[in-house]
Amino acid sequence: MPTFDPEKRPYSLYRNTIGFANRSVEFLRLRKVASIPMTEASGFRLSNRIRIFVQSHIRRCLAFVDGGLAEYDAGRPIVTDQCSRAIYENVAALNDFFEKLTPLVLAYDHKQIDDLLQQAAFGTRVTSWLTDANARKSVNILTQINKFVKEMPLRGEAYERLCDIVHPNGLGAMVYFVKIEDDVSTIHDAGIDPEKAYANLVLACALLLYVEQGIQRLDLLLPALTQSYSG
Repeated sequence: MPTFDPEKRPYSLYRNTIGFANRSVEFLRLRKVASIPMTEASGFRLSNRIRIFVQSHIRRCLAFVDGGLAEYDAGRPIVTDQCSRAIYENVAALNDFFEKLTPLVLAYDHKQIDDLLQQAAFGTRVTSWLTDANARKSVNILTQINKFVKEMPLRGEAYERLCDIVHPNGLGAMVYFVKIEDDVSTIHDAGIDPEKAYANLVLACALLLYVEQGIQRLDLLLPALTQSYSG
């Protein structure tokens, strides 16, 4: 059963968009594995460490997909919009990681791959933790978002609207919950337009196609990286 009903198309969602969303979510579900050994038979660890990192982000993506749908069904679409924004950020972060990783893998640059992986896997923005000499500072998510939306400004506009909803601004409070007609304000528990949140989630999940493509690229690259290990 697909995650999103192909016949449910608020805001005139394209069938292809719903199809991309369903395909990418299903791809991530099928790629889940329960465990991965840290070390391959050859003694090489780097390829499996990358695979483990990706598995953690598969869980993160799916948690926001499933959580967003559950909150929509529970009548809390504003939380669905929070999940949609998180998916945008996760896609942007992973896309940035895949783009940086690819040339390093092709060059068999084990040291730079390790550095990139350490930073992506364990980076933080918590100031007090960054006093540790071994701490890695994570890339600002807005840097990754701006890079991701550079060639498609509409993505950036959609992300900005989701941010305005998530923050306690006009769009996320008064505009979201209050409808004024004939000098009477009606306040809606589920917001005045929950179907918009559903459409936002579908659009966010369609972007998971970039995660799918990144993982497929790794499937081709990581075996050669393992073979480059001399022991």
